[in-house]
Parts: sequence; C-alpha cells; structure tokens
Amino acid sequence: MDDSQQASDADAKYAPFLAVLETDPDDPMVHYGLARMYATDKRWQDAAGFLRKTVELDPSYSVAYRDLGLALEALDDPAGAAEAYRAGLPHAESKGDLMVVRELKSALARLDAAG
Repeated sequence: MDDSQQASDADAKYAPFLAVLETDPDDPMVHYGLARMYATDKRWQDAAGFLRKTVELDPSYSVAYRDLGLALEALDDPAGAAEAYRAGLPHAESKGDLMVVRELKSALARLDAAG
C-alpha cells in the first residue's frame, strides 16, 4: 500500500464522525471522538483543535483538558500544555474525577521539573 492509499484510508475512518459533526456541530462528544482519532494517528494539530472545541462547548469535560495538554506537549508547546492542565483541574476536582486530577497534577509536576 502506497502513502496516498494509506492517507485515503485514514481520512475515510474520520468520515462517520465528520458526518455527525455536520448535523450536530455543538456535540462535544463528537469533537472529542475526532480528537482521539487524530491523536491516535499523531495528527496533533488536528487533535488540539478538536479538543479546544470540546472544552469550549463543555468546559466540564475534564479529560479533554488532559488530552489537550498531551497534544500540545507533542506539538512542543509546554506552556500551552501547562495552561490546559491547570484549566482542567478545577473541573476535574468539582466532578470528582480523581484519576484525571492525579493525571493533571502529575503532568504539571513533570512540566515544572523539566523547566
């Protein structure tokens, strides 16, 4: 399989989510689902865009802040990642998402240690 065929196959897997997005552009779960797919394919810029939209539509979607931070780290934006992690903390804490709270705090500590 050549590179163009692989790209075509990759784009085809996004089609169902993109179709749903056309009918319901304000559904944070669709944005999050697309972001996760893009992240799996290491399409970090695309993932970050959909994650930003996810938290814009639903600021309490605490796991999206974690994933946004990870995408921004992959894009070599540690300051943006730290901002995303910090922004997600109060939402995760208020929802009682203890695992996400731990992950956000751990990511912040790791970034602080890296300087």
